[in-house]
Amino acid sequence: MPAVQKAAWAIPLFMVIAQCFCWHSVLTLNHITQAVESSLWAAGFSWMAILLGIIAVNSSGWVHVVALFGIVGATGFVAYVLSVDVPMYCRRYREGRARGLVYMRLDEGARDAWHRRVPSGSWVAWKADALWLTPYFSFGVWASIAMVCVPGA
Repeated sequence: MPAVQKAAWAIPLFMVIAQCFCWHSVLTLNHITQAVESSLWAAGFSWMAILLGIIAVNSSGWVHVVALFGIVGATGFVAYVLSVDVPMYCRRYREGRARGLVYMRLDEGARDAWHRRVPSGSWVAWKADALWLTPYFSFGVWASIAMVCVPGA
């Protein structure tokens, strides 16, 4: 399906742009750009689900089954991101603005990240993010590894 293959190139574009927003947020500590990043991931996975739908309708056998599983996975991911991640980052942004938080410039954030930030294993530091970190670094990794087992066309 050449049209689907061409349309699929939009997905890495969503991801590259999302990562730019991610790094902006990491360096400036401004959570609104993490909300934008998460929204771009949701948009990319929505597009993926649509393309997988086209594949599912026009295929049979294992390709059809894999496309259906992909649709379920992508749709579940979008629902999760839009119901958990985006609201969390918007809430953090609103709370920061209410406290009068001033965000760093990119160069200030880079220096801050290099010199000040200290890794933490404390549950208190990670509790709010555990809901997305756990599936990301467990299921997401195994799903990525499993993709190499999908037979080529």
